[in-house]
Amino acid sequence: GGKCQKADPFQSAAEAHYAADFGDFQAQVVDGKVVNTLRAKWLTDEAGQSFLAEEPLAQLLETAADAIDHDISAFDIWVVEGRYFAFAKLNV
Repeated sequence: GGKCQKADPFQSAAEAHYAADFGDFQAQVVDGKVVNTLRAKWLTDEAGQSFLAEEPLAQLLETAADAIDHDISAFDIWVVEGRYFAFAKLNV
């Protein structure tokens, strides 16, 4: 087996983290397929402040709604070295 060792606290390389309001995504079944509609573009930052997303964050939300064919239960965005990464938790 492995052994446990004390480690330094994890430090994320992310410069920013945003969480989308899952209620902004609405999933419906249309012609037997799940279709997501983006109802709003609210994000919450690490300090708990909510704001209306502008580009490029708004485009990332729109692209996710268009591309994901399952109900989105959580959606997070991280900015690392100027690059945007998204994590979607799906209800499948």
